[in-house]
Amino acid sequence: MYIIKKIELVGGYAIKITWGDGHDEGLFSWDYLKNLVDDSKEKKPQEYDTLL
Repeated sequence: MYIIKKIELVGGYAIKITWGDGHDEGLFSWDYLKNLVDDSKEKKPQEYDTLL
């Protein structure tokens, strides 16, 4: 289970999420989030970039 503690607006282009375990790495752009929603509506598998 994923728990969100806080969501912050970053400029007008993204959000930053603080998760239940305290980590808050990365930004989620509106375009990225929209693509996730669109893909889920079409039942496409989610593809994520590999973390370095």
